[in-house]
Amino acid sequence: MKKLYFVIAALLISSAAFSQSLQDQINAVNGVYQANQNAEQQRIAEQQKQAAAAQAKRDAQAAEQARIAAKDKARNQAFEDEQRALDLDQRKAEVAGSKAQAKRANDYIDADLKKKNAQADVVQSEADANRNISKGAGDMMSGVGKGAAKGLPNQTTNNNTNVLFK
Repeated sequence: MKKLYFVIAALLISSAAFSQSLQDQINAVNGVYQANQNAEQQRIAEQQKQAAAAQAKRDAQAAEQARIAAKDKARNQAFEDEQRALDLDQRKAEVAGSKAQAKRANDYIDADLKKKNAQADVVQSEADANRNISKGAGDMMSGVGKGAAKGLPNQTTNNNTNVLFK
């Protein structure tokens, strides 16, 4: 019977040792599982952190591009506004010039008439001068003819003009 007690005791001791060993193994497996879970959570958290940083970088780049685009748009709008203002000023100046010319139309017409009258006066003066020269030449010829009839000699000067009296 002692053997039976000894076998039962050995079995009890071995089962206690086996159960302790099994519990240690379970605990070890559980520890490894927990460590793997923690590592996986850390890896996921790190990936999320990297994704958030990459997204923040993309957002910052998009914001910078939007700021540059807005600045370019504002500059283009300012340039277009300046162009429109210059065009408007030019049109206003043209209209003002046209109005001034219309107001002074009578002055332009009067000036043109005065110019034409002056030209007519020049033509008239030339005609009067030519007539006077012709009349003078005719009178001189008539005088030479009368002098010849009276027997006076006809003398010429070095400019080939007839002299009536000596």
